[in-house]
Amino acid sequence: MGVGLEVADFDDIENSFAILYQPEVTWKAIDNLNLTLGVRVIDAEEKGAFSALEDLDKVYFEGVYSF
Repeated sequence: MGVGLEVADFDDIENSFAILYQPEVTWKAIDNLNLTLGVRVIDAEEKGAFSALEDLDKVYFEGVYSF
């Protein structure tokens, strides 16, 4: 799980913050196979550096097989 916090202007925190969080769950189905399901959510206000990414929330699935 990843979490990030940005405050662009401490005098105006209410309009200049961004929170990024990315929880994920990994399951070892069998030996050498990992399946991961996760989500990335970005909540940003207009003055922050991440405000352009606010609409790019996503759900992802990843499979890794090692041999």
